[in-house]
Amino acid sequence: MEERDIAIVPLVSVPDNVESILSIVFGGVPANEMNEVEVEAFVATTFDFLFENLGQALPPVLVEEVTFLSQSLSQPSTNDESSSEDDGDEPVGAELTVNLGVSGEYLPPPEIIFDEVIVEVFDEEGQEDYLEVILTSDNKYFEVAHSLDILDVQVLDSVAEDRSSGSVFGLLGDEGGYSIIFIGCAIVLLIVGVLIREKHLRYARTKKRNEDLKAQHLEVLRIQSERSGEQDQDQ
Repeated sequence: MEERDIAIVPLVSVPDNVESILSIVFGGVPANEMNEVEVEAFVATTFDFLFENLGQALPPVLVEEVTFLSQSLSQPSTNDESSSEDDGDEPVGAELTVNLGVSGEYLPPPEIIFDEVIVEVFDEEGQEDYLEVILTSDNKYFEVAHSLDILDVQVLDSVAEDRSSGSVFGLLGDEGGYSIIFIGCAIVLLIVGVLIREKHLRYARTKKRNEDLKAQHLEVLRIQSERSGEQDQDQ
């Protein structure tokens, strides 16, 4: 009897993992990047927004993690600034691009293209809702933005992670900061080693000089003693 392979179809759908790199460009922001505390608040706010909105998609997507990757600040062109000042309007703020890693899972069918689904969340109405959430999140960075707006939302293929952001060493990043600390400690240890060696050498030279002086003194005493003995014999 010929054996046949039988394909086993699971009765329950298996969760499918999805992930994307979300890039959001904000306009009208302060002329500086977010600090560590502001980044943490921003990521938490974005996670809550995506968790709620992607959870209402068809099929629902369970957002598991939103990770901060990088941020970059750019200033508007000089022409834009001059034109706004001539019109009497408020000066145009800076532009901040924030890149986030978004990961989650969903149960097919149907199959989805997660990149398209996550961008659809930021349609015109979605952007308004997101801005409202951002402005009411008690994030000091966006509180001082006089004309906050979303200029662009897209999904990227890849992005270099900004390891310096959120680091106590600033632009050097953790690796650069620890490297400087290591080099500094090595230099200090080298100096201490040289000082200790010099101290030992000085001690050795002093000890030898004292021994030489002691030997010379004993030699003088010996000679004097011999001469004294010879004089006593002569008498």
